[in-house]
Amino acid sequence: MKTLVNITAALLIFAVAGCQNNGNTNTDADTARVTIKSIPGFTGLVDSLPMVDRTDADEKLKDISGSSFIPAPNGHKFEKVLAGIFVRKNNYVAIVFKCYTNVNKNWYRQILGTFDHKGKMIATEEIGMNAVSESKTEHSYTRMEPFFENDSIIELRTQWYVYSTNHESEPKSKGKLKLIKIDAKGEISHVPQEDISFQEYLRRFPEVKVPLVLDKAPDNSKLKPVSVLTPFFNFEQHIFADTLQFYHYGKILLPGKMPMLLYTTDEMEQGEGVIAPGYTLVVYTPEGKETDRKMLLGREDAEGYYTQAENASIAADGTIHLKETIAEPIFYNMDQQDDWRFIWDLTLRQDADGELQETRNHLEIASRFFDAKSMKNLLTSILPDESREEHSFEGTSWIPFPHPVAIAVHIFHRNNERLAEVVLANQNLDITDRYVIYSNLKNTSYAGTMPTHLTFEEDGEHQPKEERNFTGTTTIKINDKVLKITQDGKFTGK
Repeated sequence: MKTLVNITAALLIFAVAGCQNNGNTNTDADTARVTIKSIPGFTGLVDSLPMVDRTDADEKLKDISGSSFIPAPNGHKFEKVLAGIFVRKNNYVAIVFKCYTNVNKNWYRQILGTFDHKGKMIATEEIGMNAVSESKTEHSYTRMEPFFENDSIIELRTQWYVYSTNHESEPKSKGKLKLIKIDAKGEISHVPQEDISFQEYLRRFPEVKVPLVLDKAPDNSKLKPVSVLTPFFNFEQHIFADTLQFYHYGKILLPGKMPMLLYTTDEMEQGEGVIAPGYTLVVYTPEGKETDRKMLLGREDAEGYYTQAENASIAADGTIHLKETIAEPIFYNMDQQDDWRFIWDLTLRQDADGELQETRNHLEIASRFFDAKSMKNLLTSILPDESREEHSFEGTSWIPFPHPVAIAVHIFHRNNERLAEVVLANQNLDITDRYVIYSNLKNTSYAGTMPTHLTFEEDGEHQPKEERNFTGTTTIKINDKVLKITQDGKFTGK
């Protein structure tokens, strides 16, 4: 057992040094330069470790924790250490160590080490991380995950979230993807990005003519996949998808416009979410720097939330038109179908800097509960809950008018009497109008009973955050009645 201590200590001193660094975390970890002497009994040690499950690197690692196994360099102790074999070759064996600094918070460093068959270390590399760092100027969270392509190539995908000292609600984020390779001697090296010009990259895309309509899922069977080593595509939004499946579809080169490239996707799973096949448009400067991007067809969803783009068209002058649906739950104890649907009619035009300026032409607000029968069934399901107050507001959202208007579902119940209505409110949360979806009130008077002010569980929980530039029409359909919502928070067409 003494041999295991020596191996683990040699590897993990490097990991601890990284964990104790309170500086900026959004830098690549240096390759460890650690060497140790040959270890007697190394073969028996290796034989005691399981093989790494490459689809779930945490699943089959062996817990080697214990007072005799946990090194404590510089007074620091790992709370838990797991280990497993990544691959065995004629000249080396590669071992994965997962070293927890805080088990309850799931903070860890993951190290890949290669050894010859006598136990002499050949190379090490940090391949995983879940860590938090705080300094006087920022609070940051770093997540790195390894994706094992084969016996010698590993994708390292890293995401950094950085908050400034005022802990704003929306952090700055950055993602990076790199590849490492284990050669026949067990040495670990970084695979460099492609060294090509943007003009060479453009030649991978056939030119497509506009006007163009994108209303069907793409056929990717004959398209070339995008290399993860290209410097001209940012994978950040999908950095932790199970596989990165993007394809070269076509280029749109118009006079006076920045180059626009169309990529297609296959279905990709990302955590609890799914990304459906579709099209993404990316705008570049002539030098190849990305200026903007937009999903034109497809769907990304997770846990009841989803964004869907459909009915996209690109005009001869490069103007883009599409329908975009943003969906989210109102009643979280129901199934995973959407409750709110905010359906936007959008026009996008490229400006002089290559950014896509968005015009919101029309908004339709919809829900499967905006009819009396569905709402009655819902209330029958949720109102036996004795913890529910007589009055509650569900799913509060904001219509981004110049003076935003709040919209919510108000639920009332007393004894066996129930009511559900859609309410509108101003920025002071004063209710400005309401429309009943379902009511069986008999003994309770509606007038004087219903609240005049939106309330929430936490103060400031619901405040308008979007840009307040929408001046188009907004409609909502309740019990087969199409109503308009005005900018002063009123229903018309009752």
